[in-house]
Amino acid sequence: MENEKIVFILGIMPRSGTHFIANLICKHQNCQSTLIPEDFFIANVKNLNRFSNDLVHTWKKQKHFEIENISELQRALKFNLGRSITEFIVNSVHKKKKWDDKKNKDLFYVTKTPSTEGIQFFDDFFNDQKLIVIIRDIRTLMESFQKSFANDFELIAREWVKQARALMFFSTKKSKYHLVKYEELHTDYKKEITKVIQFLGLSMEEYDMNSAEKLPVVGSSNFKRGEGKIHWTPVKKDDSFQPLNSADNWPRWKHERINWMCKKEMLHFDYKPKTFQHWKFIYTIWNIYKDIIWFVYKKRLRIKI
Repeated sequence: MENEKIVFILGIMPRSGTHFIANLICKHQNCQSTLIPEDFFIANVKNLNRFSNDLVHTWKKQKHFEIENISELQRALKFNLGRSITEFIVNSVHKKKKWDDKKNKDLFYVTKTPSTEGIQFFDDFFNDQKLIVIIRDIRTLMESFQKSFANDFELIAREWVKQARALMFFSTKKSKYHLVKYEELHTDYKKEITKVIQFLGLSMEEYDMNSAEKLPVVGSSNFKRGEGKIHWTPVKKDDSFQPLNSADNWPRWKHERINWMCKKEMLHFDYKPKTFQHWKFIYTIWNIYKDIIWFVYKKRLRIKI
C-alpha cells in the first residue's frame, strides 16, 4: 500500500464541522471517504504510545545484553504501528467496495474524528500522512452541542479549552498541518476548500465545485426534529440554516462565563469575546464562585461528552 495516502481530519470537539469538511474534500475525484464515520484512531493512539514505551522499558531492563540505537528502534516501531493503521484503513475500503488493485499515487482516504485528543502523538505515528484540524467558536459550538446532546454548559466550555490548548501546544512543535476555521469554511467554502486541496497537493481542476455547492446539510442541530435525537439524514440547505448566528441572543452571564474560561484560547484563534462595561467586579466574584463550585463538585459530575 505504498501509494495510498490518508487525510486525518480532527475537529476540536463534536459539532465543529468534521463531516462538513470531509464531505467537501470528497468532492475531489482523488479523495475517498472511509468506512467508519468517526474512527477515533488518533484519540486512541496513546495506547500504542504506551505500548511502545513499555516495550522499550522492558528492553532496557535486560542486563545480560545491550541493545544499540534504542531511540531509533522506537521511532521505527511507532512509524510501523502507524503504517499498520493506514493499511487497515485502505484495505477495509477496498474489501468493502471490491475495488481492483489499480494504484493511484494521488488517491487520499479521508478519515475524521471530532476530537483533538492524541494529536501530540501524530508525528510519531503518521508523519508521512496529512493532518487537517477544524476549529469552531466556542459560543456557536456550545449552542449546537447543547441542542444536539443537552450536555452541561460548564463541562463543554472546559473541554473546548482543553482541546484548544492541546492544539496550541501541538502548533509549537511546528508540525505540518492545515487549520480550518468552521466560520470561514461556512462563509466562503470555495476559498477555504481551495486551500485544503492545495495543502493536499491536488489539482482544483479535478474538484467538482458544482456538486460541492449543492452539498446537503448532514447532522446539523439546526434541523433537529423536535426533542428527538439528532439525525444524519441529508437535508437540503435553506435560508433557515444560520449556524454562525446561533449565539447572537445570549444573555450576558453566558458571555461573561465563556470570557472568563476561554478568553485566552479564543483570542489565540482570532475569536473576539463580547465584552461589557459595567458590573465587572460583580461578575468577577460570580466567576470565582462558579470555579469553586466546579472544583468542589467536579468528581460528582458524571456527564460524558
